[in-house]
Amino acid sequence: MTCQAYGCSTRPSNGKSLHSFPDPVKKKELCQTWIYNLNLQEASFTSTKNKVVCEDHFETSCFEGNMMGRLLGFTSKLRRLKSDAVPTVFAFDQNCRVYSNQQTRKRVLNEIHVPNNNGIMDNQQKSVLIESKEDCNIPLKKKKHILKAEEGNVRGLLKPIMVDVGVQTLSPQQLQTDLSTSSTDHSYFQTALLTQPLDTAFISSPQKDPNASDESKPSPPPSPEKPDSDYSYIPSDESHESNQSTSSDSSQQISTEPKCLAFESSMRSLFTRVVCSECGVAVSADESMITYNGTSMKVKFLCMEGHQTFWESQPLVNSKPAGNLMVATAIVLSGETFTRISHFADILSLKFIGPTQFYSIQKHITIPAIDQFYHMQRDVILQQLQGKQLILGGDGRCDSPGFSAKYCTYTFMDTQRGYPDFNLVQVSKQHHNKMELIGFQRSLASIEAANLNVGVIVTDRHVQIRRAMKTDHSDKAHQFDVWHMSKSIKKKILAIKPKKLLAEIKPWIPSICNHIWWCSRQADGNPDKMEETWKSLLFHISNRHSFPGKIITKCGHPPLTEDALRKKKWLNKDSQSYAALEKVLTDKLIIRDISHLDLFCHIGALETYHSMMLKYCPKRLEFEYASMVARTQLAVVDNNLNIGRRQKTNANGELSFSTRCPKSTGRWTARKVYEKKDYGF
Repeated sequence: MTCQAYGCSTRPSNGKSLHSFPDPVKKKELCQTWIYNLNLQEASFTSTKNKVVCEDHFETSCFEGNMMGRLLGFTSKLRRLKSDAVPTVFAFDQNCRVYSNQQTRKRVLNEIHVPNNNGIMDNQQKSVLIESKEDCNIPLKKKKHILKAEEGNVRGLLKPIMVDVGVQTLSPQQLQTDLSTSSTDHSYFQTALLTQPLDTAFISSPQKDPNASDESKPSPPPSPEKPDSDYSYIPSDESHESNQSTSSDSSQQISTEPKCLAFESSMRSLFTRVVCSECGVAVSADESMITYNGTSMKVKFLCMEGHQTFWESQPLVNSKPAGNLMVATAIVLSGETFTRISHFADILSLKFIGPTQFYSIQKHITIPAIDQFYHMQRDVILQQLQGKQLILGGDGRCDSPGFSAKYCTYTFMDTQRGYPDFNLVQVSKQHHNKMELIGFQRSLASIEAANLNVGVIVTDRHVQIRRAMKTDHSDKAHQFDVWHMSKSIKKKILAIKPKKLLAEIKPWIPSICNHIWWCSRQADGNPDKMEETWKSLLFHISNRHSFPGKIITKCGHPPLTEDALRKKKWLNKDSQSYAALEKVLTDKLIIRDISHLDLFCHIGALETYHSMMLKYCPKRLEFEYASMVARTQLAVVDNNLNIGRRQKTNANGELSFSTRCPKSTGRWTARKVYEKKDYGF
């Protein structure tokens, strides 16, 4: 297995990636382009797994970007080619291979005895007689080989011994005329190394027919080097002057100008009023031909004098209808999916892009644009956080509950400013049970690599993360989230059995959860005070408000009235319900973890962000890795651009509130109503 490029001897042992030739059946034109650029004999070439081309002969733009590797922090040795990549970089002239073959052919022909009777051709005529196997026309590529043979003054025979293909006999004048015409009509053939698929269509005749229409000329295919190539779009062969590709200056105007739905019947009634731009004669509405490309309409008008005019319903951006690009991008930016929006379009009988075109635009345009904007914003935020003491709250989010998760997104958020940073971990056999730990380590390593000063890290009571903080990050203070701690204690209380005892304890559950928050707030960074305040709860629920202690000796509330003492359902310290509650509140794991609440840190803003993230990454749906990263980046951008929104006011200038009654509590609560989000990004 050796590289097929002339002068290159790269083998698998050299450590470079080797790429097989395209499938000669499924990708015939692309395979012919490879063969042409490498100057191989197409007639005798057979594609096998041993015939490869190394990575040195492809430009950098021919390789796909490895977003997963960049996010995971490694560089893959194997580089993957794009589907339309063509080898164009060579250290040696590939024509040397052909020159060598021609010299060998000369030597073989000269060694053969040639009779002197009418077998020698006239040098002044310089015509080449080649055996005709079938009556067909000459492709442009073969004409170049014929010219090379003529210029070399190769001695012709009445019946040549070696031929490449069967063609007609042509005079030098015909060959020169045809080649000059072809070079004019197909200027993209003039480059030495083609970057487009080779056009293998045969030319209609050796000499150009002056009466032939220009519409029969094949138009050059779109360049595969463009990263936003739309493979599902087949450009029309008809040329038109209107609606040329717009410049980048007008792209902003295209995205903000109003759009509307237009019915085809209404459009046809409008066509009856159209007049020809050349002669002023009315066009024939019955002869108007409408073709659709996704959401775009293209109309071909024909006037009474036979003039053709073209009109498109959308401007073009890089030779693509702007509506198709905007629809595909809007689906991702809004957090929707192609399946749902496509179903919406089907109900309306609305012309819409297909799945192939959508995923092509998403891969080559939408995802790179989101990634670029996200990193620009992240760099600005990292600059602002330089030199500041950070308190980071971290938590993992799996894309589905239980042990069936495919992705785990671990997010760190600055609890003081609300800026998140994330790392996406995909499940594998090696770390299916420690995805959250891996996400924690990678995210923290990325933050430390940005030279940020992290003083405190707030997490939930994850066992693996607690161990990692103790062994690898002992220089940072580790705090537990108060809300997670309160939720855990509440679950343990609700698990008390028998239910008769739980019925006596239940009225105290809200007070116990509130007490956790109050203890953390009053601790002021003193773990001993935190623990002692927490244990004082057992005295309070048994109607004892003074107790022995080193720091805390009495309850913090004011003296209770007789009415309050009578209405409260106190627990008897000798009762079974009190003993069951005491067992939960003084559990050794609870007491150990209570000391990690002394700085009063919570990650409520991160939980709110996770709730908003469901808009872009719903847990009921599965996405590819690159799409999952892009959607998570969108959630981060949305969060960062809408931090600090003001509370909405009504017409009278009063602050707006909304009332809700959650089923879990059954109590009405008032919530602030904020201003509308900004989606200008």
